[in-house]
Amino acid sequence: MGPIRSYGSFWIRSFQLGGRTGRREYFFAIAMQTLIYVGAFYGAQALVFSLYNWNMPADAFREVTGKVGTKVAFVVIVPSFIPMFSLMTRRTRDAGLPPWLATVSLIPFLGYLWMLILYFLPSKDPLPPVKI
Repeated sequence: MGPIRSYGSFWIRSFQLGGRTGRREYFFAIAMQTLIYVGAFYGAQALVFSLYNWNMPADAFREVTGKVGTKVAFVVIVPSFIPMFSLMTRRTRDAGLPPWLATVSLIPFLGYLWMLILYFLPSKDPLPPVKI
């Protein structure tokens, strides 16, 4: 499954905690979501910077971009919270671990480390093909 289909599956299977997600699908969904986060955040900062004609004191820039960053986070990150948690639950199950370990992803910093660990854990056994 390629990056676009994996990302589509990420949203389509948002509320599906059952089943499993393989490493490849997990990687592409996380990678696409990360690209969207980074693009939205830096795009918003570039927009703010260009609106002020590139002449803005550093303190004012930090204040404005902080407010814009908060709004971008609310618009981009909050809607993807449930699909991301669902994805991690399915991947945890695929790795042969108890699904409740997906709650580790809710702990700041440790959640990102857990996402990386989940990627490297092998699947318990081969996955049947997922139909979308």
